[in-house]
Amino acid sequence: MRFSLILLFILLALSLGNAQIKTPQPSPFGTVTQLVGITEVSVEYSRPGIKDRVIFGDLVPYGKVWRTGANESTKLKFSTDVKLEGHPVPAGEYSLYTVPGEQDWKIIINKKLDSRENHDESADLLTFKVKSKLVPLPVERFTIQIANMTDNSAQIILLWAQTEVPIKLEIDTDAMVMQSIEDFTNSDNTDNAGAWYSAARYYFSNNKSKDDALDMVNKSLEIDDSPFWVLRLKAEILAALEDYDEAVIFAKRSMVSAQKAGNDFYVQLNQKSIDEWSQK
Repeated sequence: MRFSLILLFILLALSLGNAQIKTPQPSPFGTVTQLVGITEVSVEYSRPGIKDRVIFGDLVPYGKVWRTGANESTKLKFSTDVKLEGHPVPAGEYSLYTVPGEQDWKIIINKKLDSRENHDESADLLTFKVKSKLVPLPVERFTIQIANMTDNSAQIILLWAQTEVPIKLEIDTDAMVMQSIEDFTNSDNTDNAGAWYSAARYYFSNNKSKDDALDMVNKSLEIDDSPFWVLRLKAEILAALEDYDEAVIFAKRSMVSAQKAGNDFYVQLNQKSIDEWSQK
């Protein structure tokens, strides 16, 4: 009987020792990753809440360096060179600090990644000022968004309480894509139909040389002449060059290929173009 009681106490102790109680974190960790053009932009930060407090000018004083979040400094990562508010920032990972103001915020991009919150001014890559805005409805948790995107730009937006701080992000996507196309065409490994198609699509979609786009799509079809989307692109380029007879021929080929693949959207798209181009 005594042994049974001892065993029972041991089991209870082990059970209590292994018990876990989960509660909400005061400032949960957050991440944002977004592809802007061909550049990956990532943000890692902690997200404090308002919790009935006055935030800017009180909890977060004006005129003093803020780690821009809770627990530790916020981290920004760019997979390629970018510009922030017109200032060059090389590809890499950085700490983000700010100095809040009533109307102007100082943004600090720092080269030192500190798991604590210490701002080392000697490691500042650059600083600049941006205007803050008031938002009508309070944002409970500190939030960082990557918004208003194009292939070449976006905004990194800091939001908390009734304050919004937008930071303009610019990327020379076109220069990077054109360089990658040049590198591919000058390489020893050009037997890649998909790469030729991507190059042709980029040239055509971005109003570059239509003749070069046609040459590139032809190289793709020389390697693989069956994909309906490649045949469709050639038809579109030919139509843009006002060679409507040839455009109709390749639209018909694309339609047959799409029918075999069961892609009704491309079938309808090609039929509409055939009807239109046949009248030219």
